[in-house]
Formats: sequence, structure tokens, C-alpha cells
Amino acid sequence: DVGDAEATVNLLAKSGVDGMVALNTQRDYSSFDLPLVDQSLLEHYTSVYGGGLSGPPIRERAMKQIAAVTAAVRKQRLDGRFAVIHVGGLSCAEDVQQSRRTGAGLRQWYTGMVNALAEGHSPRQLYPTVTAAPGV
Repeated sequence: DVGDAEATVNLLAKSGVDGMVALNTQRDYSSFDLPLVDQSLLEHYTSVYGGGLSGPPIRERAMKQIAAVTAAVRKQRLDGRFAVIHVGGLSCAEDVQQSRRTGAGLRQWYTGMVNALAEGHSPRQLYPTVTAAPGV
């Protein structure tokens, strides 16, 4: 969670940081609409093995926070000087296009890629399909 996007971007930029990677691997399971038994299971798994929620379960939250961060970058006139890398909740071409519309300059697409490969998609066609411009 990036918290207050404007304050976070301001603090990072004033500290000499050139950008931020946001937002992946959520561990605050109570902030998701999950049955208590699932929250408990996830908390146990995370405490033993690490990790957290990624991929589709965090899509909406990640998109909102990335949009807030890129808006803060624009408001503070840091375009071109403060990179925003969207990580989390990207599973398909539509997610990549939505991420582009937020203004994030770069994306890391990992969980979605691994899932697509596990479903038998060809590695040679996967990247061009997901990153193609709309209508291509």
C-alpha cells in the first residue's frame, strides 16, 4: 500500500529517489473481502512460507493506487524524472492496457505470465499478445 500517494511521491522525490515500484504482494488479508477461514489460512501460509496475495485478487487495488501515484507525479511536475513501475494485478492484455492508461511508464507482468504459461500458451506469442496496442 502506498498510503497517501502525494505525500509518498513527495517524500521519495525530495529524498533523491528516482521512482517507485508499486503495488504487489498484499499481506493485509483483513482488508480484502475474504471469509475468515481463508484469511486465517493465508496468514498461516505467509508466516511459514512468505509471499502474499498477487494477481487478480489485487487488480482493482493496484490499479487505483497506481493511478493515484501517477496523478501525484503529474501534480508535482515530476514527469520524466520520477518513474512509476506498475507491479501487481496484471493478468491479461486488458490489464496491461488499463495500466498504460493510468500513466505508469513500466509494468512487471509476472503472476499473469506464469499462469498463462501454465495454461499452455506459447512463450513466443505470449508477450506480443499481451503487450499489443488496442485493436492490433
